[in-house]
Amino acid sequence: MHSTKGLLKRGLRREQLAYLLILPALVLVLSTLLIPILSTIWYSFHNVRLNMPQLGQPFVGLENYKNLFFDPRFWNALKNTLLFTLGSLFLSFLFGLPIALTLNKNLFFNTGIRAIVLIPWSMPMVVCALMWKWMYNGVFGIINEILLRFGLIGEYIQWFDSANLAMYSLMITDAWKSTPFVAIMLLAGLKAIPEDLYEAARVDGASSFHSFWRITMPLLKPAIMVTLLFRTLDLVKAFDILYTMTYGGPVNATETLSLYSYKVVFPFLNFGYGSAIAIALTAISGVLCVYYVKTLLTYSSPY
Repeated sequence: MHSTKGLLKRGLRREQLAYLLILPALVLVLSTLLIPILSTIWYSFHNVRLNMPQLGQPFVGLENYKNLFFDPRFWNALKNTLLFTLGSLFLSFLFGLPIALTLNKNLFFNTGIRAIVLIPWSMPMVVCALMWKWMYNGVFGIINEILLRFGLIGEYIQWFDSANLAMYSLMITDAWKSTPFVAIMLLAGLKAIPEDLYEAARVDGASSFHSFWRITMPLLKPAIMVTLLFRTLDLVKAFDILYTMTYGGPVNATETLSLYSYKVVFPFLNFGYGSAIAIALTAISGVLCVYYVKTLLTYSSPY
């Protein structure tokens, strides 16, 4: 206390003292962020193979990035990343928006529903992935049993033996877990819309559909933008669900860039090329986020 007063008496302004006090924490946070990022960038410009220490770590410039353009596995992983991201986003918003609209109504059972809806989001992703992997099991999975009892299939399906079915299974699993997050984010946006606008629309004779399209959706854009940003960043770098359920199979049909980067770096110890994939993934994430922001902010108002 006395040292703080002394610093103030010596002419150190309060703002400068505040920065001085948070400097140790700021240095710690920046070091934990910058060191891995800078190391990854450095590795991406070098040939770093820990299984071949005799090669050293020579500088190769853009060689690793050039190899990406001629790597069919990279393009396949990029396609899978975009497909998984867009599919999961579509499903989570398809179910999340109706749930948010329902929870926004003053119904007596909404409190209980909100607690139930949050259960999938509260589960760790690995636990969720293992649970759904057992449910998709081609021998004794409950999903096959339910579909068979309702007559929708004639025999048990091996969900992870087909490229399309494996990807759809991953999308459904991720959507089941992330839909509560989308619903809660959109519900927060709905709560911020003044009720007076809906009352004025009803007085003017507007239908529920017109009120939704001309009031709810335009004013919900900020909440949608934030939710899209969070979910896009989360999906593009998704790893645990893919590693747990399919490990990129069958035949790399569900291998995304994050999983491909992991396989290159750890099993094969090729840190240079794996880091280049990670940097490319970061750049793609940035491009997608900018695209979402520009699209949503320039979205023409229906008014």
